[in-house]
Amino acid sequence: MHKVSFHTQVLSPLMSYGSELKPELRATEIKALMRQTFRISHVLLDSKSLFIEESKWFGDVKTASSPISLQIKDKKEVCIRQNLLLHDRKSEEASNREMRCFSEATEFTLLLRGKNLLTADKFKEYQDLLRFSIYLGGIGRRSRRSRGAINFKDHMCANKEDLITFLMAMLDKFSPSCFIRKANMIISSSNPTNRPTIEKIEIGETLNEESIQQFLKAVDQASHDSRRKENGQLFATGAIKDRKITGSEKFASSLMVSLVKTKDQCIYPIYVFVKPVTGMKIYDNREEFLTYVEGGKS
Repeated sequence: MHKVSFHTQVLSPLMSYGSELKPELRATEIKALMRQTFRISHVLLDSKSLFIEESKWFGDVKTASSPISLQIKDKKEVCIRQNLLLHDRKSEEASNREMRCFSEATEFTLLLRGKNLLTADKFKEYQDLLRFSIYLGGIGRRSRRSRGAINFKDHMCANKEDLITFLMAMLDKFSPSCFIRKANMIISSSNPTNRPTIEKIEIGETLNEESIQQFLKAVDQASHDSRRKENGQLFATGAIKDRKITGSEKFASSLMVSLVKTKDQCIYPIYVFVKPVTGMKIYDNREEFLTYVEGGKS
């Protein structure tokens, strides 16, 4: 049995719950994040080919169980109460209830185990995928809006340059020769599949721990303001589809926002643009969203 431990720190309020809405750190959500990252990083495979490849990595119900498992242990949980949304317009609304969540003082150990059938090199690939996944996204509620970001304290990239190099290497592994780098951006040069895949990754300007709360507020404000242009419009940053017909069917945001910390103690926003796929016309307001956040976080 292979195993490795990751000393994990929460970077932004983590809203994950078990029964009766009790805050709970859940390893299953981290594994789900790994699968999602695996899917959106394969820009060339069609859905059928992707399913076959994903089954090789994670198993499936028909052929084999997963060759890896995750366990959370040695928890140091610090819970706080915080409004679900932080932007000004929602501060007094009943729907914006106060939630119990894990604060940035929360730490835990994440144990990754691999079955003996895995070679040492293959198990290292799972470790890299795990790191890659937590760089691109968080876990829990509003994870696409920079909540639930986590950091592996003993497996960090040295600095921003090292981070971008690692992201490029992982994308090139899953989708060879499909991405190019432009300064702080990584851009897909090929996106033929009709499913959500990475179009672009952009690293924002440096934050510190004191400015994270202001950043989260800017993200919530941008999420609200960037969708005000037309009533009922389907936006790339998320909306309700066929509002007048279905009333509640949601279109998930194709812009994921999270946080990454490097060894030099810098914290960076990371913006992941995912190909929006729907049968309806979409207003792409993602650049507008990013510009608002980068301008409003200071």
